[in-house]
Amino acid sequence: MLREYIGDLPEDQLFCTRDLLGLCSRQSLDVALSDLVKEEFLERLAQGVFRLRKAENAPVSPLVVAEVKLKAFGKSMFDLPEERRSPVSRKLVSAETESSLVIVGTDGKSSSFRYQGKKIVCLSLGPRKCRLGNGLFGSTLRRLWLLGSGEIPNEQAQPAIDNLLMNQQLWNKFVKFLPDWLCRRLSLAGLAYRPAQVV
Repeated sequence: MLREYIGDLPEDQLFCTRDLLGLCSRQSLDVALSDLVKEEFLERLAQGVFRLRKAENAPVSPLVVAEVKLKAFGKSMFDLPEERRSPVSRKLVSAETESSLVIVGTDGKSSSFRYQGKKIVCLSLGPRKCRLGNGLFGSTLRRLWLLGSGEIPNEQAQPAIDNLLMNQQLWNKFVKFLPDWLCRRLSLAGLAYRPAQVV
């Protein structure tokens, strides 16, 4: 039954153990998946993440594996390109070298797993940071937020601020989620809350 179900999945689709829980008991499922990996019918990419084993399978990005794992638990993934500067993340990853880390944000609990010799850290974000979304604008605001209230180097801040200055309407939409200190910093750069005009 598992072979048929997996065989019917779209080509190269990744799936998680949780996606198959309705087919049989968890214990039977774990044994069956382990056997299918030993038979080389399945490829285990990370704990609980699989795909059909084929010679032509392309490598999978750690970000894709992280997104699949989070989605299986009903959680979202958020890109955090500058988040290593967050004191919370430094505590989580202090024993790892920077080159062996992949860090993403999530609206779930903080967790981590290993994949291709790297440690993928899923860092829990507060609801307001998640509400900023994954678009360019929201990612820019979250990046500045995670840098903290200390002095932001001009070369990092200016491109983001320039982007915000060109999107006053979006700024009005997202400003309610931001901390006061960040609103004040960005207001000095020319951004201010302007209520939408009633037509």
